[in-house]
Amino acid sequence: LAYTRGLARGLEELAIAAERQGHRATALRLAGGAAGLRQRTGLVPGADEVARITPVIDRLRAGEDDRVWRNACDTDEASVLAIARAYVLGPSA
Repeated sequence: LAYTRGLARGLEELAIAAERQGHRATALRLAGGAAGLRQRTGLVPGADEVARITPVIDRLRAGEDDRVWRNACDTDEASVLAIARAYVLGPSA
């Protein structure tokens, strides 16, 4: 579970960075992927994690259809890792 918790935190941090850089779609997919990972494994985020990611998720979801968020949450681990890798390494990855 430590790996999964760390992975979820890492994805959330990448989502925060992507949102700050204006990459809303990527940020939403990363945050949703992290949320889905937590849901599937039963990991409950700590209060500090909730305080850090919730405002970002709220901003990202504003004006979006709920299907976009649900699809992001349904992203499997391999796919969300591919999204994270592409974001970190850039379009040439």
